[in-house]
Amino acid sequence: MSANDLQNPNRRQFLLTAPAAAAAGFALTESAMFSSPASAQQEMGLAKVPFTLVKSDELDADIKAEGKNANKILYTDANFEIALTTETDTHGTEHEWHEYKDHIIHILDGVTKIEVGGTPKGAHKLSAGEWRAPECEGAAQVALNKGDTLVLPRGTPHRRVTIGTVTLTLTSPKSPVPNA
Repeated sequence: MSANDLQNPNRRQFLLTAPAAAAAGFALTESAMFSSPASAQQEMGLAKVPFTLVKSDELDADIKAEGKNANKILYTDANFEIALTTETDTHGTEHEWHEYKDHIIHILDGVTKIEVGGTPKGAHKLSAGEWRAPECEGAAQVALNKGDTLVLPRGTPHRRVTIGTVTLTLTSPKSPVPNA
């Protein structure tokens, strides 16, 4: 390193910060290595990451086995639940909404309509965080077709109306229900 390098303020700042930047880069690389997918972790000899895989042929078999109006829980834990639902000619009698869970609806086959939002009229509480109302003034009607996904944040009134048959997955991320 020349005396000129030390006298140049920009070069001097670079020389002072380069070792810290390099160290940070190594730290990030190491942490990224530990957040790799399960297969990469196994190849590196790291501990296995627990996961659940539901293959498409299993879903197809479940759909056929469950029949016309069925609901099967594919996965559940403290953080979320995934259900497989097939229904034919159903109409929710009341709008529902949840204080502690969201819904992500993905249509695998068929068509359904969902009434979303509005102001609940005649609301009643079923249990901690679970509400129903016979009507929701100003609700919008959303048509869902095969391949569509609808995200319903917690607190959003909704009611499904299916004419014909629909098969969907319902993923519900949830928060712990506080003790009342």
